[in-house]
Amino acid sequence: MEKKNTESLLSYKFFRGSCAWIILILGVIGYIYAYSLLSEGLIKEVLIKVSDVLVIGVIVGYLSNAAQFLGIFKKDLQEIIYSERFLNKQNDIVKIWEAVTKAMFKSKFPVMSKDLFPLIKKIYLPDDEVSYYDNYRVITDIEWVNDEKRFVIVKDTISFDLIAENTSAFSIPFRTWINIEGLSKDEYYSNVICKVDDQKISLDISEKTKDDNTYIQECKITLKGKNKYEITQQREKKYCFEHDYDLSFRAKYIVRNLSVTLNHPIDLSVSFICRGTPDDFKLVKKSKGSVEYSYKGLILPRQGYIFALHK
Repeated sequence: MEKKNTESLLSYKFFRGSCAWIILILGVIGYIYAYSLLSEGLIKEVLIKVSDVLVIGVIVGYLSNAAQFLGIFKKDLQEIIYSERFLNKQNDIVKIWEAVTKAMFKSKFPVMSKDLFPLIKKIYLPDDEVSYYDNYRVITDIEWVNDEKRFVIVKDTISFDLIAENTSAFSIPFRTWINIEGLSKDEYYSNVICKVDDQKISLDISEKTKDDNTYIQECKITLKGKNKYEITQQREKKYCFEHDYDLSFRAKYIVRNLSVTLNHPIDLSVSFICRGTPDDFKLVKKSKGSVEYSYKGLILPRQGYIFALHK
């Protein structure tokens, strides 16, 4: 007989019947602990809200039924834990995102989840100091150097807002490539002027030539003290059109919204190609000697566009 009573105390039926009392007691204990032992802060706030859910949930449960109570408890608790205000105060928000994302990928893409997650993390949560470029604008003007139409001068005016990860000092590079095969030094050049917040700044410029006859000019600027910078870059370069007959853009960081205008000689034909972007660029206008495209949305690193030019 004693054994039978012990089994009944440990039975699921007994636990279900006493569950409401257990939760009510836990809620009262939570109130006592929060108001008596904790100082003001996030932990105290969360504990009080959870205790509210426990105590109020028991009362509602008695007024309705246990199943409904458990549903209310689960819903209200989720609203607390997953609320934007609560998540914004978490110091380990990246770990939370990683855990949720991994779980979602394992469910959605079980075979390639291990490869997909590092790729997404690398693109969207990079370790660089730059968060993204906003409202990127490129205006390119092409003209022949002379009537021989062998060399061209290309002038780029580039403007964008740089959104920084923090206010610490960091450097960003701007690079120019020119194919100089068979050219003398007076047959090509690259000049760059850069402004930050409408103020002209000095550039740290380095030059090198690779084994494949590619001339590379790199200009670095150092920024600090702000989370947003207005960048304007003016670049002029001369090169042989027979060696370089395309103009391209490949994003180094995430770009939000991009527009590009190309003004060219009327005896040049232009083909525009999207470079791996999720959506197509939209043609804004096209006339004799000028074409403009725009992209609304995000362009990820290594994506962009190509202008293929031909006589």
